[in-house]
Formats: sequence, structure tokens, C-alpha cells
Amino acid sequence: MSDKAKKQPVQKPEPKTAAEMLAMRKSRNYWVLGLIVGLVVLFYLITILRMAGAS
Repeated sequence: MSDKAKKQPVQKPEPKTAAEMLAMRKSRNYWVLGLIVGLVVLFYLITILRMAGAS
């Protein structure tokens, strides 16, 4: 296998200032919030569908 075929780990850019670090953290927090909200909605819909099918 050649060196190009091996997957290299993704390098995240290092923040140069505190403001950049806070912006990166805020962005990551919004992604996590979106995932949590998406899972809550998914579980809610699954619950509603299972209750509707039980009758």
C-alpha cells in the first residue's frame, strides 16, 4: 500500500488568539446542541408513531 493510500488524521487548525478559541468552541457547542435537539425530535416522533400503531 502506498503512502498516499493511507488515511492521514485530520489536522484541526490551532487558534492563535483567545477570540478565535472562543469562536471555535461556540461553533462546536452549536453542533452538539443541534445533534441533541435532533435526537430529541427523533425519539419524540418514534414514540408518537409507536403509540399510534398500538391502537
